[in-house]
Amino acid sequence: MKSIRVLLFLLIAGASTSIHAQQSKKAVGGYLSGLTAKFTLNEKSAIRTDLGFTLIDVTQINFSANYVIYKSENSLGVESGSLTPYYAPGIRLNYTDLGANVDGDVSYGIEFPIGVEYGFEEAPFEVFIDMGPYLDINPSQIFGFTGSIGFRYQL
Repeated sequence: MKSIRVLLFLLIAGASTSIHAQQSKKAVGGYLSGLTAKFTLNEKSAIRTDLGFTLIDVTQINFSANYVIYKSENSLGVESGSLTPYYAPGIRLNYTDLGANVDGDVSYGIEFPIGVEYGFEEAPFEVFIDMGPYLDINPSQIFGFTGSIGFRYQL
């Protein structure tokens, strides 16, 4: 029951942030739209990079690189498939241009998303959700939360 509450919390919190559709050597769509790549290092870790952007009203480009650390597979005990929690410390770089008469702003910082991936037993799909804090440290200190929800197709 506790794991269901945690998953429900992550779903609700993640739904209010950017949405990604992800593949395992992959492409992403959603708002923020973008591209992502995930490179598995071993059963317990991977490197994930994301490039998100929006060009409507405001130009915003976001890049992040994360070291994904998986907890033991199916540690949340689902009957079919696998539900694997992870955390992914990383770095972020952002460019925002608010439009006419305002200079573009570049910021960088760190982030620490925590999430879960559900891998289907007999299909090459995974669904995932993550969220976590970030701290941009230049040009000014900004603390906030980031997150994503989506699916992955493994090639």
